[in-house]
Amino acid sequence: MIAMMSFLFLLFLIIIFIYGIKTRAATRTALSGMNILINALVDLRDGDLARQISQLPPISKVPFNPLFNKLASDIQIAADEFNNTTLKPLKSLSYVGADSYMEGRISGEKMAQLIDKKGEVAIIQIKFDQIALVSRQKGFENICSEKYPKIKVVEVTETYGDLEKTYACVKNWTKKYPNLKGIYIVEGATPTAAAKAIKEEHKDIKILGHDIGDDIAQYIKTGFIHASFSQNLYAQGYNPVMHLYNNLNSRWTPSSARQLVKIDTITPDNYTNYWNIGNGLVVNKQMQNDLSKPISESNKSFKILVIGDERYPIYDQIKKGVFDVKKELAKQNTTVDWMVPQQHMKKNALLLSSDKLIAFIKENIANGYDALALMVTYTELVPYLNSLIDSGIPISSFNSEPLTLRGLLTDLSQSTKQILNYSQSLADSSRETNEAMNEISNTIIDISGGAATQHENANMGLNAVKTLNNSIQTVIEGVSNQTQSIIKSKKAKSSVNESLDKMASQISHIDNIQTKVDLSVVQTNKMKESSLEIVKIIGTIDDITSRTNLLAMNASIEAAHAGIHGKGFSVVSNEIRNLAKLTKTATDHISKMIGDFTSLIDETSLTIKESKTVVDSEIFNLRNAMKEMSEFTEVYMDEINVVSEIIEKTSDTSNIMTENSSEVDNSINEIVFISSQNSAATEEISASTIEVSRHTESLVNFADKLSTMAYSLQGAILQFKLD
Repeated sequence: MIAMMSFLFLLFLIIIFIYGIKTRAATRTALSGMNILINALVDLRDGDLARQISQLPPISKVPFNPLFNKLASDIQIAADEFNNTTLKPLKSLSYVGADSYMEGRISGEKMAQLIDKKGEVAIIQIKFDQIALVSRQKGFENICSEKYPKIKVVEVTETYGDLEKTYACVKNWTKKYPNLKGIYIVEGATPTAAAKAIKEEHKDIKILGHDIGDDIAQYIKTGFIHASFSQNLYAQGYNPVMHLYNNLNSRWTPSSARQLVKIDTITPDNYTNYWNIGNGLVVNKQMQNDLSKPISESNKSFKILVIGDERYPIYDQIKKGVFDVKKELAKQNTTVDWMVPQQHMKKNALLLSSDKLIAFIKENIANGYDALALMVTYTELVPYLNSLIDSGIPISSFNSEPLTLRGLLTDLSQSTKQILNYSQSLADSSRETNEAMNEISNTIIDISGGAATQHENANMGLNAVKTLNNSIQTVIEGVSNQTQSIIKSKKAKSSVNESLDKMASQISHIDNIQTKVDLSVVQTNKMKESSLEIVKIIGTIDDITSRTNLLAMNASIEAAHAGIHGKGFSVVSNEIRNLAKLTKTATDHISKMIGDFTSLIDETSLTIKESKTVVDSEIFNLRNAMKEMSEFTEVYMDEINVVSEIIEKTSDTSNIMTENSSEVDNSINEIVFISSQNSAATEEISASTIEVSRHTESLVNFADKLSTMAYSLQGAILQFKLD
């Protein structure tokens, strides 16, 4: 900057020489302003970053001398740039947003990828006084000049966030630059207008933009916007408010004031992970994980003011984040209000001036608010906001915040102090770690010996399990044999029952025969009685025969007395006597036969009685034997059933033992394998711990060196005057 000022001073002298000076006052004023600026630059060179040029003397314009007037204007611009460079940074609690410069560099990398690292590109800017957007532009231009010299930025144009102006500008560029390969829109308000123009012109021009919404997502889907860079606007609305609550309630401060969000590249391949057309933002797990949480519950009530912006649809995501954290903090007795200046409620309207924005903040902050969150789009806001912070009102910014050289060095100074503290803590921790690693190394050596013993014990256990498995197999075989015996016994019971049934049937037959024998005895007795009756009748017949024979003899005698007259009677009496003899003979024969028959009947009856006695005795014995056999069979089968149940349980237990023994066998094998691995691993760990111990010693040395470097860097930064 000093070299530039020397050049301007030389140019100024040349202009004076060529044109002459119409008025000495203008010349003196211009030279005075130049001297103030040069002195300020010298102070900056000497490390005074707190130096500010309060006000340059007004330089009068010289008629008919445009070159002089341009130089005077450049002096004022240089003074403003100097003041911006050394502007006291905003003392905000936190800034939640993207690194705008890095967004530009990432966009440049993507453009280089899309156009094969060469070709003409153009840039659309909202307005050149928008700090964050200018940083994006610089990041894009710098990455192209540093890495991709064949990429040429042919034009940068302001369109003030106006869709029609952007549309007309791109239409013009398609004709003005027929070889144009890409267009980078540094904001999220007008990429759709550029895409529309390219679509209508049927040009293969790559378009890159920022943020995401329904319109942008639709053009990404159809491929007319090739990539958009999202900066998690939802978290930019949510987290600053939560930071302010945690600070008010718990005196929490972040480790670093700049809480940068991740920059996501949204393309046709992944846009659905970030946006659902028609339904809005997709709050994925990563976004949820990035959200801050309340540190503790509040016993007090707080009021937090959020100055919002509703000019563009992309800001709806910030608003959603604010309203969601509002619901969350309502549980903590905290009120969150979203306030928007009237002009910022109009779609695509210009940004409110810094003076009007300050007036709006003053008007609302006076209503009892404890904290403030807002986008800091102007450097002119910083002094007023710092005065609020000094008065006890914490401020968190989002999406946009000025970043100056003084601010960078201030952050660097704070970071250096933190690095110094961290490096000292790291050195102390490293020493403790080194000591712990030495103890661990000794312990590992002991464990290694134990692992070897464990491996031997595991092998012994494996052999014992194999012996147990063999015993279990023997038990299983015995159980199997017993089971077969039980099955045979149950079959034998069936055979016994069949035999008993047959014996019962035979006894039943014998009983029937016995009944018939008893009936025969009765019939025989009746026959004997009948025979006796016949004998009696025969006796009667014998008696009659004897009398008949006697009468016949008397008749013969009387016939003989009668002589011839008794001759016929004599014949009859003879015949009667012969008949009596025959009858006598027959009755004697019958009597003899009946006697024999009666004797036979007596013998038969006696035999039947003796047989009946034997049969009765045998049947009685047989019945008793059957009864005893049946009772024995029942008792035997009861025992068999009990034994069978025991064998079944034994069989189940044996199966379980087999399964368990198999599992134990596998487990023991695994233990043997693991113990073998453990043994090897402990040896490796032992070697590794020695190596780690060596590295921790190196880490201690590194921490000491880092501490020394941080101390030296702190000393170097102290040479700059920051306050």
